[in-house]
Amino acid sequence: MKKTTLLFILLLILSGGFLPAQETLPRIYLQAPVVHSRDKQLQTISYSVYDTTHLILDMLGRYDIMPPAGDVTGDYSAFCDAYNIDTFIGGECSMAADGPGIELGMFVFDRKEGQVVQKLTGRAESVLDVFDEVDAMVLKLMEEFSGRHIAFGEILLENTGSPGIFDVWIDGKRYLPQENIIPKVINGEHLVQIVQIRLDGSYTVATETVEVMENETRVVSFAIPGILPSEEKSISELETFISENWEKRRRWY
Repeated sequence: MKKTTLLFILLLILSGGFLPAQETLPRIYLQAPVVHSRDKQLQTISYSVYDTTHLILDMLGRYDIMPPAGDVTGDYSAFCDAYNIDTFIGGECSMAADGPGIELGMFVFDRKEGQVVQKLTGRAESVLDVFDEVDAMVLKLMEEFSGRHIAFGEILLENTGSPGIFDVWIDGKRYLPQENIIPKVINGEHLVQIVQIRLDGSYTVATETVEVMENETRVVSFAIPGILPSEEKSISELETFISENWEKRRRWY
């Protein structure tokens, strides 16, 4: 084989020419339902819709969710073209015009189709049941959008070792436990990791694949170590250094 051919192959390898292309996930722009007033109650409901929808999309792991860029209204096609967005998910939240109650609406705009392909509306007669309506609407919309059944379970974290602060990572994303419980974990298989920042840096305490079932609690047990061998060695070396230099310090004075 000629040197020029070898050089060409080497350049291809270094440039990624022989490597499989990375999968490009569909890009989604998720917008909290627009509230056409300064009503704080409506704003709270709108944020709840956004948070629940974002949680589901994130846990599905099938989509690339774009960061928010302010309220977008009107020409969704132009917005998607300008920012290379595949799907726009939004909605509206308002007080009912014909009496007490709160009206909710959500839609899915598909850039390829050039139109809204899914649309749901709902109404809550009181603030007491509005969040149940939010969850029901979001779940229904996401099931139709993703083509799979969506429900929630929870993960209970059980530390059988030494007390300590730790982070919880699910499918490569960090989650904050609430009294050692991760609520609203989407049903299905998940990779759970318990990670600590220790003396020598990041340390993975446990890694476990768990199957979360609808309306059930999955227990993840792990044991935080009191001290790691590497930490014991580092502490011993530090103590030796301090002891040796402490004697020198006394001579300096």
